[in-house]
Amino acid sequence: MAVGTQATKRHWLYGINVIISVVVATAVLGFALVLGAKFHTSVDLTSTGLNSLSQRTRALLAGLDGDITLTALYSVPSEYVEVDQRRQDAVRDLLDLYEGAGRGKVTASVVDPLKDRGKIEEILNRLRAKPAYADEAAPHREFLKKFGEFCERLQAAVTADFEQCVKLADTDPSLKRSREFQIVATNLRRLGNETQTVVQEVAENESRDVPAYGRAADAAKDLLSLTNTYLADARGWMTGKIGQMPAVSDETHAFFDATAEKYKPLVDEALALQEEGGKLGSLKLDDMYTALKGWPDRPPILVETADEAFVVPFDDVWTYRDRNTPPGAGPDPSRDFAGEQAVSSAILRMTQKEKTGVVFVRYGGDPLLTPDFNNFNPSMGRLPTAPCQELNGLLDKANFVTAEWDVKTAKEPPIVEDAVRTIYVVFPPEPPAQPNPMQPPTEPGMSEADKQLVYDAVAKSGMAIFMARWQPPASPMMPMSRTYDYLDYLRQTWGIDVRYQYVTMEFTSSPEAPNLWIPAHQDPREVLVVSTPTIEFTDHPIGAPLASSQVAMVLVTPLAEFADAPEGVSIATIAKVRESERVWAFEDVQRFERDLREKSGTTPDTDDIRSPYPVAMAAEKAEGGKLVVFGSDRFISDDLAQQAGLMVVGGGFATYQRYPGNTDLFINTLHWLTGDADRIAVGPRKGGVPMLDKLKPGAAETFCKVFIIGVWPAVALLAGGAVWLFRRR
Repeated sequence: MAVGTQATKRHWLYGINVIISVVVATAVLGFALVLGAKFHTSVDLTSTGLNSLSQRTRALLAGLDGDITLTALYSVPSEYVEVDQRRQDAVRDLLDLYEGAGRGKVTASVVDPLKDRGKIEEILNRLRAKPAYADEAAPHREFLKKFGEFCERLQAAVTADFEQCVKLADTDPSLKRSREFQIVATNLRRLGNETQTVVQEVAENESRDVPAYGRAADAAKDLLSLTNTYLADARGWMTGKIGQMPAVSDETHAFFDATAEKYKPLVDEALALQEEGGKLGSLKLDDMYTALKGWPDRPPILVETADEAFVVPFDDVWTYRDRNTPPGAGPDPSRDFAGEQAVSSAILRMTQKEKTGVVFVRYGGDPLLTPDFNNFNPSMGRLPTAPCQELNGLLDKANFVTAEWDVKTAKEPPIVEDAVRTIYVVFPPEPPAQPNPMQPPTEPGMSEADKQLVYDAVAKSGMAIFMARWQPPASPMMPMSRTYDYLDYLRQTWGIDVRYQYVTMEFTSSPEAPNLWIPAHQDPREVLVVSTPTIEFTDHPIGAPLASSQVAMVLVTPLAEFADAPEGVSIATIAKVRESERVWAFEDVQRFERDLREKSGTTPDTDDIRSPYPVAMAAEKAEGGKLVVFGSDRFISDDLAQQAGLMVVGGGFATYQRYPGNTDLFINTLHWLTGDADRIAVGPRKGGVPMLDKLKPGAAETFCKVFIIGVWPAVALLAGGAVWLFRRR
């Protein structure tokens, strides 16, 4: 009897335990859903972080001093336009993430102008009241006031003079036969009509919801230019060629003499006004008004602070895909969603006024940032590109100002306007021209004096990045071996050694000889590419946030701390090649090629450099000055850093960036050099991988909520009850 009582109690305890567990789990789940809805809290469980903001954006929002308002003007004309709906959903989800991460400093909304037409007027009034635009148009208004007064005098003069010309022609047949007179009279009539039209156009632009003073001023300047032409021609004829018509009466001569004299002050005033108008620039408020009014075709996102605003264009949020890339399975098959990058860039521009100049230094060779169109051949069918062209655009969006310095042709570094400091990114000098590989170069390489120009610029700035490069050894086809020109400087000044004779390669076991090694990459273009996880980051501030990022380098040469490093310099490793028996750096390329050809594999030589070893190092001087050295100069090139991959998702392909960490590594380095440690992070990413479809408000959404909070716990409760009853038997 006692045993049965104990069993009964135990069964009841099991049942009560199930009930309590289900109730607690339901309460916790419901509480979490309520908090998530109220405070815009979410957790991204994807491995790539596609449904969350990047760390750099979160750091940017955390450091905001003032409030930010984000407003997207996205409309869905019809429920059958699926792309429009997906675009709107993607933007809404993104802005919700900004509002949640902003913690009260960011207010975000998506406005559908078709459903809420009054919202645009409200936005325009808000913009008009901002301090940055309150007095922006004052010079334009003053100019237009003077222009209006001038037009009154001009209109009265040319109208009366044209009427008088008509009367004179009726009484003087010689004037009717004069072609020059007909042109002058016609121009006076046209000028009068055009003046009336422009005055009306200016009045309409000034009376709009947001007065378009810039557009009104442009129309005024065009009329002033026309006025100068017509009146100058009229005065020339009246004071010159009319005298060649002896049949004209003295009264007619007197009229034209007086009219020509009357036009002189008008011409002088028109010239003065034209010069004044030429100093007027475009108005930001006008440009924003035009961009916002274009919402039906190109929906924008408006970013506002208390003082000013910025319109993020549609093409920056939805960037065109490369024509060679197949349609994706994301929100828009023909475009990539780069909303975070575009919005964060706008916030950064508006909140961070101090800019850093980044000067790319080279000696000879082709431009790095902008294409060289001098040798453009239209018959090739494609425009020229620069190696770091896309990186240049990304740096601009990250609030950096870029410039390029070819030391071979310019002996002074460029002055970077609007920059409060400058970082020099120094690339290895290009080898001198060598038409015949069997003979010495026809021109000298970089001189010591040219190198000193670079060293002086770096010393003055106190911040630099040096890009090292593997230099191929001498060979039968290239008997002249190369060196790394900045080697001695880095050793003696910063204590960093560059083992430029060695190149890194990843290997795998040879299928024909397991005790031998062959290149791990079969694609010739990737044989000398080394990527994560072979490359790993240390806990240095530059690389620590990139521990889980995909990074790749090509033609990687090892770095090391120089044995006789100068005093007062602290050196740290940012990234290194991970310790592995299948990765090493070798110098004897001919032996390597011979082994592969004759033995179907190779082995490490005693002179080779075995991993681990640094490939990115930082140095800092006690008295001030920072420098970073990378063992690869091409890891920031667009062909590697912006390389796209394809993945099958659902019913189609989606693009993704293969090595997003490359650009982040470079930008993080810039931030570390300038001391902006709070902006060192994983940067905005562009992803083409689609998210789950949005749950539309209505029955489906209600069902999911009821299922999660009610049905699912009830099923768990019933299952627990069934187990309890079964165990009672």
